[in-house]
Amino acid sequence: MKLNNPLFCKLKIVRKTVDEIVNNSNVLQDDDELKLAVGANEVWFFLLLLLINSSVAADIKIGFSVPSGCTLLWTSSVTIERYYNEESTLMLSGYATDSVSRFIPGFIMNGSTTGNLQLRWAQNTKEASNSKVLANSCLFAIKLA
Repeated sequence: MKLNNPLFCKLKIVRKTVDEIVNNSNVLQDDDELKLAVGANEVWFFLLLLLINSSVAADIKIGFSVPSGCTLLWTSSVTIERYYNEESTLMLSGYATDSVSRFIPGFIMNGSTTGNLQLRWAQNTKEASNSKVLANSCLFAIKLA
């Protein structure tokens, strides 16, 4: 494919450059890097590749924030039959201290307000251990309209 191919103009990739740690907190917080700027009335398909590490007791939960008037549909690669919305959170559990990956696909259909599709995450159960979203986690997005 040539770099001037229209597909490349619609593709955005956001790569996390450093590990991010949450310790002893179950309050969702914005990820420092994994976000996508979304313009008014735009429609995007996204695929989030999360590289995570957490204790079994703490686990990790994720959610998203979006612009006002936006519709967000996303799912877990494990529960593909169920879509969540912008007010949902999902617990990613049972990982011991292993580093694992999860794919989170979704669609964002924005209204007239510009803003960000912003990954939010925390420990599911507050614990004095490190839960991490690791460097090289990526957000891939294709603008559909």
